[in-house]
Amino acid sequence: MKKLFKTAITSLIIGLSLPSQADTFEHYQGTLELTKTPSTIVAFDLGPLDTLDALGVPVVGVPKPHTIGHLAKYKDEQYSNVGSFWEPDFEATAALQPDLIIVGGRTSKQLEAMS
Repeated sequence: MKKLFKTAITSLIIGLSLPSQADTFEHYQGTLELTKTPSTIVAFDLGPLDTLDALGVPVVGVPKPHTIGHLAKYKDEQYSNVGSFWEPDFEATAALQPDLIIVGGRTSKQLEAMS
């Protein structure tokens, strides 16, 4: 299951840079269909955040208490604090009107509520 999740996240992140009519991504809790390239992204996991950062894909919201190392730059005011891995701030996340929310293993129980 962990490998499937990593594969889905990797495919999703790669797909962010590929223009098309619609892309469907399988993940361990179902499927996600993107009809456009997301421009407002919230990331609740450091692995995908690290990959997005390396690819230069902008992110608007992160769980700030957990940004470390080279990801500490996401503690800056320009990035919204969307709670923590275990307790997402639904109101802060909704206020950002994200096109894409990436949840991780610790936040995965909140996927339905985030949807």
